[in-house]
Order: sequence, then C-alpha cells, then structure tokens
Amino acid sequence: MASALTVNTLKTHVRRALELNPHHAPALHMMGMMLEELPWFLGGDPDMAITYLIQATEVQPDYMRARRDLTKTYIKRQNHRAARKELRHIIDEPSRSPVSESKQHHYQQEAQILLDGLPSLH
Repeated sequence: MASALTVNTLKTHVRRALELNPHHAPALHMMGMMLEELPWFLGGDPDMAITYLIQATEVQPDYMRARRDLTKTYIKRQNHRAARKELRHIIDEPSRSPVSESKQHHYQQEAQILLDGLPSLH
C-alpha cells in the first residue's frame, strides 16, 4: 500500500512538472518509464509510455538515456525496425549535452550490443 501511495505521489509531481514545462525531457522520460513499468492497476499504460518516450527524444534528441529506454521498449514490443533506428542514432550521433565522454561511450557500446542482438531485417 505504501508503494502505491509513493507511486501516486511521484506521478503527481511528474505531472505537475509537465504542466509547468511540457517540453522537459527528463520529466517526459520519467513519465514514460513509469507508465511502461507499472502494472495497469497502478496506472501503467504501455501505449502512452511510448508516446512520452518519443516526446522526450524529440524535445532533446541527444538525451541518450531516454533514447536507450525507448529502444528497449521497442525491442520488448518486437518493433525491431524502430529499435534499429534509435540504436543507429545513439551510435552515430554524438551527444551535445554535458554527458561525460565515458558515459557517451557506454551508451554507444550498449547500443552496439543491442543492435548486434537484433534479428536481421528481411
């Protein structure tokens, strides 16, 4: 019960952040991941999760954590074409945000591993 209340409190704060700034990539990302990970009876909504994650990457294209989570969501849904597109972006597009070089390299390595694990397109 305490967890459900914590989740609702967190969702309330993220919704408020998005009311104040609907283009805040970290809040969009957080909302997307909450909707993705929560079961339906706690307010999870996989379709809306994708919408929020896409918005986070559109608002801030070099937000690699959101892009990586969007990719993993596509893979989970077996949308390999969309996952491949996101992975290519992570690998090919250097981040312009203040991400350390080692963190950038980590995202690129992880993206390459995920890309190598995808079934080939026919």
